[in-house]
Amino acid sequence: MKNNIEALEKTRHPLLGKENAVVEASRCINCYDAPCIHACPTSINIPQFISRIANDDLEGSAQSILESNILGYSCATVCPVEVLCEGSCVYNNLEDPPIRIGDLQKYAMAHFYEKDAQQRLDSLSNTSVTGTGGIKKQDIKVAAIGSGPASLAFAAYIVLNGGEADIFEKEQEAGGLNTYGVAPYKISYAESLKEVGLIKDLGVNIKTGVEVGKDISGADLLSNYDAVFIGNGLGKDNFVIDLESLDNVQGALPLISSLKQGDLASIQGVVRALVIGGGNTALDIAQELALGGVEKVTMAYRRSEEDMSGYAHELKLARSLGVEFLPNHSPLNSLKSEDKQNKLSAVVFATPSGEVSIGADLVVFATGQLKHPLQDIFADIKLNDNGTVAVAKDMSSNLDKVYAGGDSVNNGKEVVNAVAEGRQAAYSALKKSNKEVYWGRFSE
Repeated sequence: MKNNIEALEKTRHPLLGKENAVVEASRCINCYDAPCIHACPTSINIPQFISRIANDDLEGSAQSILESNILGYSCATVCPVEVLCEGSCVYNNLEDPPIRIGDLQKYAMAHFYEKDAQQRLDSLSNTSVTGTGGIKKQDIKVAAIGSGPASLAFAAYIVLNGGEADIFEKEQEAGGLNTYGVAPYKISYAESLKEVGLIKDLGVNIKTGVEVGKDISGADLLSNYDAVFIGNGLGKDNFVIDLESLDNVQGALPLISSLKQGDLASIQGVVRALVIGGGNTALDIAQELALGGVEKVTMAYRRSEEDMSGYAHELKLARSLGVEFLPNHSPLNSLKSEDKQNKLSAVVFATPSGEVSIGADLVVFATGQLKHPLQDIFADIKLNDNGTVAVAKDMSSNLDKVYAGGDSVNNGKEVVNAVAEGRQAAYSALKKSNKEVYWGRFSE
């Protein structure tokens, strides 16, 4: 399975060699008011970082990326560039292939991570934004709940502007979905932790194994910090029919987490796998199962292909791996195994032509996630009707000093959206505390 995943990663986002990177970077025409910048939620100065690659200035290229997106490596690999920056490249209008922005960004960031920790810190403290040659300390201390991309960005941009930041994470490793929930063919467990390592090296204190609301209260955070950021994402997988207790039924995220950490026990001996859902997580796990050697992988979705939230390019890739996609299949109930084991043998679906049953050795639900009970942490926090945190444009909540971002606000957008929201919250917290903002590219 590992070799299959590595092969797919090389196909999706190959690590370019120097000659190919320079040739590709030289194709960029440095557009005025570049549409690729507008298409990037973190507004990376894409023409700038690409031109620096063309001129063999890889340190400057990485600086251009990190000023806007501190998680530039993971976003280069997991971002749906086909519908973001590359999808907006002007070459698309000329019927030429768009600039390979994701591959070029990965090239620059891979070079950055070849440096040792001190070299990386020196590079970050001497950028075109600050020109200071060092980080100026400021009296502001913040806390973040959860350690996913939004919290990592929030904490990093606070620290890079001279403040202090503590992150509280209930899991044993930081990184959120990058570490535990994004398919390993997109980003590996080790690659995610490499970026977490950068955040730690900056001086962010990440306290793992600590659950806010259980081990420490929201009131304690408000008493001890100048700002608190809610970035703990979404909760457990949502099982649309009650099958969670069966041995061969899993939620997509726990299964992806196991596979990322090399635990293949759940798929050993599986010949037929059934994935229920039509989003990008469903597509991720379907592809993982196909790469893992499962002979028949079927994906069933309750609506039409046009209605699915998963990206068309991901569905195309899944089909190329042999995944069967069945639209207009709404799960009704299950058929238990006849050998009295705690397993099901099939799931019954309603379809336009009547009920059908689909047999499977493994059933995976990728039908969304439940929300965390945030009002157990902050009783008066205002939530939207869908359970996400209600925030203003500056990412502030209705509670003084409390900000939020990532999946707990956007209900499951991309990693790059989470980074943008965490960065914006950091800017807002700094401004509200009357602190100087001198590192990073922010929007008012």
